Amino acid sequence: MHIQRMEHEDMFDTLLDIAMEVVRLLTFQPGRAPPVRRRKAPVNHSDTGPVR
Repeated sequence: MHIQRMEHEDMFDTLLDIAMEVVRLLTFQPGRAPPVRRRKAPVNHSDTGPVR
């Protein structure tokens, strides 16, 4: 029973690690390369309004 529980906790730890990595990739925290934004060639034309 105890061994099985340890396996589950280990699996949960790995899932947590993966989740944290995904969050880090999505949020682009300092230490990682910032998302590349090219102002010269906007893909979305509604983005180029006077609001921005």
